[in-house]
Amino acid sequence: MTDACHKTLMQPVIRVRTGQNPAQPHQGILSIGDWSVPCATGHGGLIAAHLKREGDGATPSGCFPLRYGFFDPTTFAADDFAGLAFPFLPKPANYVWPEDGLSPFYNRMVFDTDPQTPSRLGDRIFDLIVPIGWNDATVQPLGGSAIFLHIAGPGFPATRGCVTIANDHAPVLAGLLRPGMMIDIARD
Repeated sequence: MTDACHKTLMQPVIRVRTGQNPAQPHQGILSIGDWSVPCATGHGGLIAAHLKREGDGATPSGCFPLRYGFFDPTTFAADDFAGLAFPFLPKPANYVWPEDGLSPFYNRMVFDTDPQTPSRLGDRIFDLIVPIGWNDATVQPLGGSAIFLHIAGPGFPATRGCVTIANDHAPVLAGLLRPGMMIDIARD
């Protein structure tokens, strides 16, 4: 566990470790206690948090908060999330996380009111999304945005900076999350 996580945690932490396979550096293991599953990270590898930049495809290393999540109501029933400890909300049909570093809404979820924008419901990799508290408390323009814990695409590809797990593992993950939980991302 990184020093930052070790000093601040009083409860379980999500541990993400990469580097086990030099030929596939984006592949790793995500674990919570005794539960471990394969995961994928950014195609740009892991990068020190202070070096993270918009569009680099890297996943920031360090310890970050997980505050809330969303589930797709066209895939999951609200009852599936009703008794969970972690706060999940139904994912809205139209939302964006602006990646324009000059936007006043950079790295903030906003609702897209353009009637021409297609619905984001049914986007399988985002059936379950948990924003990782990266560059959001005090936003640094172009410091990297929209880093999520979400479902992997077919074949477990590298991401643009997010952490992904298999679709089959999403319900278990949702049940293991706790309010105030942190995610600790590092190389082995």
